[in-house]
Amino acid sequence: MLIRYLRINKQTKLSQASPDFGPTHGHRQAKIVFVHGYLGGGSPIGGSTYWGGANSSFVRGAKGFFEANLPPFFTDVEYSLVSIHAKRECQGYQYAHQHYADLVLDMSPVDGFHFVTHSMGGGFAEGMIRFLKDKGWRVETIVYFNGWRPARLGYGLRETTGIISPTRIIDATIVNDPVQFWSLSLTSDRDMIANSDIRIRRKSPKKIPFRHRDFIDDGIFWQIYLPTEMGLAAGAAWQEIRQKLI
Repeated sequence: MLIRYLRINKQTKLSQASPDFGPTHGHRQAKIVFVHGYLGGGSPIGGSTYWGGANSSFVRGAKGFFEANLPPFFTDVEYSLVSIHAKRECQGYQYAHQHYADLVLDMSPVDGFHFVTHSMGGGFAEGMIRFLKDKGWRVETIVYFNGWRPARLGYGLRETTGIISPTRIIDATIVNDPVQFWSLSLTSDRDMIANSDIRIRRKSPKKIPFRHRDFIDDGIFWQIYLPTEMGLAAGAAWQEIRQKLI
C-alpha cells in the first residue's frame, strides 16, 4: 500500500548551465556508496551482506537506476546505539579520510558519487560526503531509507563551493515502522528530512520485524516506487527523474 505523499522541492533548481547536472556525458562515470544502518538486533552484518549481497536485486536496481557503472563501495562500521548525529557525522568524515583511496578507486575527477543509506547510516554518510566535497568530488544524490532522527538530517548538503553542485536529497520512509517511531519519540522530532527534493512515504504490509528494511530488501523501490511516484513509467532512471526537478 502506497501513501500518496510525494514532495518535490523546486526552491533549489538544477542549473542547466552546470556541467554537473547537464545531459549525460559518455566519459562520466558514477559510483554508489552504500552506507548501512545499525548492526545488531537481528540485522545482517555490514558490508555488502547488509544489502543482500553485491549482486542482490536491490544493489543491481540501484546501479541500474543511477546508471552507475563503477563497482560500488560498501561501508562496514559499528555505530553505538546511543550515539548522537554529530558524532556519527564526525566518524563518517574520518572514515572517508581513512578509506579515501578505496572510495575513489577507478575514478577520474569528472566522475561522481551517489549515496544510498539506511537508518543510522544517514548521519554517517553526511560526514563522508562532507569529506569528499572538501576534496572536490561531486556527490549528486543521497537517498535516506528510514533515516534515523530525520530532523537532524539534510543540512549542509545544499551549499555550493566552486564547481561543486548541491546534493539532491531523496527521503523514503516506511510510516508504520516501530523503529522509526522510536527514533522520533526520542525528541519528538518531525518525520521529514530537511531540504529533501523528493519525499516518499509507504505503509509496509510486512510483519513488524521486517518493516524497517522493507525498502531495501528488494529492488522494487528503484524499478517501481520511485519512478511511478514521479509520474514516470516503471523502470525510469535517475536522468529522467532529475529533469522533473529542473
